[in-house]
Amino acid sequence: MVFDRGAIKWASLMLPEHVKALREWRDNEKQPKSGIPQLDEQLGETFDQILQEAERTHRPLSVTFIKDGRPAVASGVVIKLDPLEEAITLRGSDEAKHRIPTRQIIKIE
Repeated sequence: MVFDRGAIKWASLMLPEHVKALREWRDNEKQPKSGIPQLDEQLGETFDQILQEAERTHRPLSVTFIKDGRPAVASGVVIKLDPLEEAITLRGSDEAKHRIPTRQIIKIE
């Protein structure tokens, strides 16, 4: 009969730093992630299409995004789409400009 120690036999091959890093990784995976939710690619593409059309037609939008860990809303006309910096710029009705990173957008109306 073969006596197998399972995972214990591999523990001696790992450095303490690696064991610590694996434990921290496992603990971080268990904690709920706050802040910016992960959106699927299809929704991101839909947002891109809506933003491009709104920029072209100067149609006002209402954009809900995450700011400081909480949802915020900005309304206005898209005056600039910046794909390099992944941000949009809205001009509101009071002529104020709002710069919003596209990764933080969660809803467009």
